[in-house]
Amino acid sequence: MNTAHGWMLINAAALALVLTTAHALLKWASQKPHETFVELLMTQGAVVALALALYGGVFMWYLHALRKFEMSQLFPLYTGFTLILVALVGVLLFNERLSPMQIGGICLIVGGLFLLQRGA
Repeated sequence: MNTAHGWMLINAAALALVLTTAHALLKWASQKPHETFVELLMTQGAVVALALALYGGVFMWYLHALRKFEMSQLFPLYTGFTLILVALVGVLLFNERLSPMQIGGICLIVGGLFLLQRGA
């Protein structure tokens, strides 16, 4: 693996980690007692704002990363890593369950990421 490819993997994984954190924050905030969306924002506004700031940061980081890496390689990596991390966080932090079909899908994503890297 060359250095540029390694940096692309690091960027994709880091983007996925930050985006997954934003998703986890929104999930956490949404589980707090509230009757309406406005009440949710009134009680969990800081958490929602942090999640939105992370989304914005990911967008800006991705925009910058596109100058250095090929979109056809970076985006599938970043998206695949995000899908896997979000599923893991759902299971580990929010006691969600994955169906056999979802586990199969994650295995296909892992296989797809492996194939993408072999072709790079």
